[in-house]
Amino acid sequence: MARRGVLLIALFLLMFGAAIVLATSTAVSPPEEGTFHGEVDAVSDTGAVEDHPRIHDQQTLALYPERDGEIKVEHAYRIPSTATHFEVGLTHRMTLIEMRGFTRTDDDTLVWDGETDRPSLTYLADVDRKIERDDPLAGPGDYLFKDAGDWALVQRPTPSYGWSWAGDDRLGLTREAAVDGPGTASDVIAFLGEHETHHQAVHGQQFVLVEPVSAELAESPAALFDALAHASDQLRVGDRDEEVFMVAAPTENVRWGVRGLQTGPADMWVRDAEGLDTPDNVWIHEYVHTRQSYSTAPSARWFTEASATYYAALFALDTGEISYDRFRSFLARGGDTRFAHARLNDPSTWKHNPDYMVGVLVSASLDREIRTARDAGASFADVFMRLNEHQGPVTHVELIDIIENVGGEAPATAADFQLSGTDRPPTWSEDDHAAVFGTEPPRFAIQRDSSRDVTITGPYRNASWEDTDEKPVVTGESMAIPLSVTNLGEVSGSYYLRPMFGEEPIDPIKGTISPGESAAHTAERTFDRPKITRFSIDEASGTITVRAPARASVTGIAVDPQRVLAGQTVSLLVTVENEVSYPAKSELTVRKGGESARSIDAHLDVGETKTLELDLTFVQSKSLTVTIDGSDQKSIRIEVYGEERPMERYVGVVLIAAVVAIAVATAVRARWLT
Repeated sequence: MARRGVLLIALFLLMFGAAIVLATSTAVSPPEEGTFHGEVDAVSDTGAVEDHPRIHDQQTLALYPERDGEIKVEHAYRIPSTATHFEVGLTHRMTLIEMRGFTRTDDDTLVWDGETDRPSLTYLADVDRKIERDDPLAGPGDYLFKDAGDWALVQRPTPSYGWSWAGDDRLGLTREAAVDGPGTASDVIAFLGEHETHHQAVHGQQFVLVEPVSAELAESPAALFDALAHASDQLRVGDRDEEVFMVAAPTENVRWGVRGLQTGPADMWVRDAEGLDTPDNVWIHEYVHTRQSYSTAPSARWFTEASATYYAALFALDTGEISYDRFRSFLARGGDTRFAHARLNDPSTWKHNPDYMVGVLVSASLDREIRTARDAGASFADVFMRLNEHQGPVTHVELIDIIENVGGEAPATAADFQLSGTDRPPTWSEDDHAAVFGTEPPRFAIQRDSSRDVTITGPYRNASWEDTDEKPVVTGESMAIPLSVTNLGEVSGSYYLRPMFGEEPIDPIKGTISPGESAAHTAERTFDRPKITRFSIDEASGTITVRAPARASVTGIAVDPQRVLAGQTVSLLVTVENEVSYPAKSELTVRKGGESARSIDAHLDVGETKTLELDLTFVQSKSLTVTIDGSDQKSIRIEVYGEERPMERYVGVVLIAAVVAIAVATAVRARWLT
């Protein structure tokens, strides 16, 4: 019995060892392949620099001599794939002559066919415009815009538009203009015909003067630029447009209804016959209008024409174009009996345009009151600047508050009295003028501080920035722009200035500095959405392109170790690279069987490569393919063993069992033989 028991034990051990080997061999046999797909949750970059997709409207203007008063206009559109509907509404001044990719639903509406990605249309536009004016800047005729046959000075024709889109990205529209043949176009105004263009850059502005060959300028372009440069320097009131577009309107064959016209952000035309040696200097008057970004309630409407007329006269006096006697006589018109019943804060009482005449006298008087009250430490220009910074239409009450903040109680009381009533302030002598206006009040020039770098900070980089308009920043980054504020006046003064990014003001910069001194400041902004925005504060300005971050490319994937036990943690190594000219972002998600395992986030600077590490644990024993889906899909195979011990760990046990079994069998056999 004993010998039989030993034999049974040995056979059991041998069989048990064999069973373990069998089970382990089954576990590592090639299983059915399973694959996990990684998903890249990254903000896609479409290449667009706007804050959303846009329909692009390329307008081309051309003379059309066959029809008096009309020009030929073509629109070529590029329509994004997200657009579901687009329609163009023609006005009664537009005569359609050709279209592509549109269906005409009635006399005025053209509907896109939904398939043509580059539709277009062509029409003739009646561009002659007339006006009846009787104010001091009225002209001898009635034309505002005119097609004269061999040239045309026009307001760009503007159809109406309607569109809809699919998806979350709002669809916008961008308009551009060109001229077929000689000519040039700006935001609102276009001149078609032979011309010469003059340029002058001063104080952070580019002045563009279009001189038609049919015009005869009363002043040389150089003299005009000098006068405009002086006005640009003196008016430190904000709203300094990057470009001022000006056309000298020919007067030989056209009787204009006004002596000059300002329209749009900074477009203007002035009759070629207008000179500089007059208190109602139209070139400066229209330029001052380009510096007005505020809106007014009716009770403060007088300020717009009064301030433009006042500064045109004051700057003509400053530059010696007119004498003080002419300046004083110009102001004195505000006391004429024609305006005896006019109250400037109530337009219903106006006759004969008192804003141009009474308004000028009151503006000059307020300037004198403020300078006197502040010992030349402030002026009427500070009121102008505060209006430009004001949010919403300015009322009379708000204007009086601004005057009090700038000049104190006495000027505010005088202003309220003069604007609400019919009493007019007196003029003053040349000596009195010299005593008050002879000392230049503080004027603060704000420029980029070239001694310090523009910096970009954020999750992608912390670096200095090259001063270009083309390189983009990306959402999530902050830009810090160094500024220098210099007092150009002759007395100390305090400043409170608001840098602007587009239409959005940021925290003000403020301080007090002596004449000729400078102070250092920094304007900082964090960008939260893609857009093209313009930074501006006085002479410091520039265009900033903000993009969504690019998508980083997945260029490699590896795992360590590649053969693992179920339940063991492995390191997944993913290499990502930024190959574009602005920062990139990756948000990689590995999924197992459709369920999210882990995510990897990375922010990459231009040209940067990173290797990201993600720990993964596999509980299922099989052969797997792990995949990361990025801009380039990468996969790797992983062998996963079961939790039981593999065969080699039990070889010793099996051999021992076999030896014992053989030894026992030999001993038994030997005993039987004896």
